[in-house]
Amino acid sequence: MPREVPLLRNEVIFVVGAIIFSYCAFLYNPHGTLKVPTQLNRTYDYIVVGAGTAGCVLASRLSEHNSKSVLILESGDEEQKLYYSHIPASAGRLMHSKLAWRQRSVVQKHCCDASVDQQVVYVRGNVLGGGGVLDLMVYDRGHPEDYEQWAAMDNVGWSYEDVARYFVKAESFDIKTPADSDSYGQKGLIHVSEGQPTLIGKAILEAAKSLGYKEPQDPRGGNGVSGFRFPRHMIHNGVRQSTVKTYLRPVLKRKNLHVVAETHVTKIDFDKKRDRDGRLRTTGVTFQWKNGRIYHALAAREVILAAGALSTPYILMQSGLGEKAHLQEQNIEVKEDLPVLGQNLIDHPTTVLFYSVENLDYRNHASHGFFDWLKNLYFYYVHGSGPLTTSPILLSGFFRSGFDPDSERPDLQLLVTADTSIVDPKIIQNLNDEVAEEMEFVGNSRNILAIIVSQLHAKSTGSVKIKHQQQHNEHDHHQKWTSEVDPNFYDDDNDVKVQARGLRIAINIMESEPMKKFNPKLLEKPMTGCKQGLKFMTDQYLECIARKRSFPSRHQSGTCRMGVDAQISVVDPKLRVHGISGLRIADASVFPSDVSANSNMPTIMMAEKAADLMKETDQ
Repeated sequence: MPREVPLLRNEVIFVVGAIIFSYCAFLYNPHGTLKVPTQLNRTYDYIVVGAGTAGCVLASRLSEHNSKSVLILESGDEEQKLYYSHIPASAGRLMHSKLAWRQRSVVQKHCCDASVDQQVVYVRGNVLGGGGVLDLMVYDRGHPEDYEQWAAMDNVGWSYEDVARYFVKAESFDIKTPADSDSYGQKGLIHVSEGQPTLIGKAILEAAKSLGYKEPQDPRGGNGVSGFRFPRHMIHNGVRQSTVKTYLRPVLKRKNLHVVAETHVTKIDFDKKRDRDGRLRTTGVTFQWKNGRIYHALAAREVILAAGALSTPYILMQSGLGEKAHLQEQNIEVKEDLPVLGQNLIDHPTTVLFYSVENLDYRNHASHGFFDWLKNLYFYYVHGSGPLTTSPILLSGFFRSGFDPDSERPDLQLLVTADTSIVDPKIIQNLNDEVAEEMEFVGNSRNILAIIVSQLHAKSTGSVKIKHQQQHNEHDHHQKWTSEVDPNFYDDDNDVKVQARGLRIAINIMESEPMKKFNPKLLEKPMTGCKQGLKFMTDQYLECIARKRSFPSRHQSGTCRMGVDAQISVVDPKLRVHGISGLRIADASVFPSDVSANSNMPTIMMAEKAADLMKETDQ
């Protein structure tokens, strides 16, 4: 018994120390906190709407010359007010935090019977840095075929050869790979590092190889290889590489850059008269600050929307741009008829399988246990080491379903994680109580793996629309309207078959010979709505659970698609809104078709190229 006293004392000292170090970390910031301008300019050269992944890049690049003034507006608060926002392993915690905004879709017609009210939930970043503060930090450019498809749609300047230099400009590869060459950036602001191998990860990798899948070596995914690899992450020295961290915060002291958080842009402003070419001329923006006051800022050169694929079309509709009939239904004065604005919503529908495994050598220490969390905070802040320095993603894989034999690019992505909080059945998947109870094991064990299956090129597309709210605070203008998001998952029956093929690939790998030493057990009970009339775990059963249990991946794009024809696109290849002068869009909403990757890095590429396009116009 006497031996236990010093042990207890040491534990108390250890915990107190961890709390102190956590508090110090909360206060520490190498670039200082955001200082609200004491007085805003009446006019700026550029106004950027949205300080998410793209907006932070734009604000940094456009303010590089001190003669150009830039105002960037963001609805969310500062990310660093949550002390763990930069810790890679805390992705799950962040998705459940005040930095995340949960938006429900409209009722789904073709899927999601297992979701509450048959609606899916979009977990969005309401914070400086946007979704890049919450995401899983997986680095991928997409497949070259993605961008060749853009160019084939008459989008001159957007082939893979055209965009590759902007990936290179943005990234700093900390990895030596067999394919290493000038194709990978070494001097960019986004550092890319390799995930730490684990025993379970190595076993799954070997299991995939035993079934004929290979380990892709090229991060560009250009060789058509299907298989798992240890992921590349946007992490540097144990710190998340969001664009607010890498692009915006280092330049906050620029006198020509004003950053205003906790503000809502209510509309884009236009001149009453059109220019000599018959185009509307953008004059600035109207926004409501957190103090409730309405402000008007003028743009001498351009307004750039970078609010994301869900918010950018909504702001444009508020401003009178969009499909004429839809705006008239909502009693919005039509300034410019853009028939497809808000259409073509692209996403990667996602379904999860859970496995229990023995001898799991990885646990997500950010999600299990208060004392685990404190202990690892100590190692993180004092030694710069420990499990908090890594992403929750253990393996990343791209696979071909075989349903499109003419294409080399993958149509399925599989991610492996031991952090079930990032796919929580209720908070993230929005599953109803009955189905969630069938998955009550999730979160109650430290020996569970989640296999996340996402479809990369679904044929079904959705929409974003605007709707007038009957009851709203008349003094709070941004509450007058709301957006209605409809992903329209599985409108095309082929999408369900592709998704089921992805689930089957995951099952085959997990149940192969190399995995037997981990004794994996699929934690899948006969599901309500699928168990009647369908044999358990057949292909038809997998189609059923995919249709009932899918949810968004947070890779939305396409709602302001790029093209040359104003009848089927919203912006031209220089990202200028059709029929409008002085207004561009520079975020994932302009993607004319989806990319074979997590969308964060392609969005950074898009913003880098957009900044150059604006600088060229300025010359």
